[in-house]
Amino acid sequence: DISPDGNRAVLTARGDIFTVPAKEGSIRNLTQTPGIREKYAAWSPDGKWIAYLSDRTGEDEIYIVPQEGMGKEISITTDGKMFRMPPVWSPDSRKLLFADKDLRLFYVDIEQKNPLLIDKGKYFDITQYVWSPDSNWVAYARQEENNNSTINLYSLADKKITPVTTSFTGSQSPTFDPEGKYLFFISQRDYNEVIGA
Repeated sequence: DISPDGNRAVLTARGDIFTVPAKEGSIRNLTQTPGIREKYAAWSPDGKWIAYLSDRTGEDEIYIVPQEGMGKEISITTDGKMFRMPPVWSPDSRKLLFADKDLRLFYVDIEQKNPLLIDKGKYFDITQYVWSPDSNWVAYARQEENNNSTINLYSLADKKITPVTTSFTGSQSPTFDPEGKYLFFISQRDYNEVIGA
């Protein structure tokens, strides 16, 4: 991932989290944890934190660490029971989205550290999830019984899910425009009397 100011990048290698300079400077190993695997590093939009998954406890848990490497890592979750998908920062740098192999989608406030369930799929993992620019909405794709995915919106204020597409056609890859006025997604809507897409 690239830092918000574009001066450094964060990456995972050999189970550790590193930041590297774009031009000049030091390579920083933020975790230095031999025997522990860290993965899915993501820079917070305010540039202060790096979020990642670690199997330190024997399960996938979300941690954050100061981006400059001067400070201890902070455990954000402690209830891992299975493989988790990559964490995604909210634009306000206060919350993280993540999903797991139990087909569930959550968000967690990094100060409260209490994951809140957004939705649970029935047929496949939820792997596509994004924040609105104001950090008040989540858009995600969920697979339905006919193997087509629908796009859904979740309001943090109302704790309500609103489907914005139907399963008549498959829709995926939701993303908001930078101002939060529009929600874009890809949808396959080409009908041919042939077998296959």
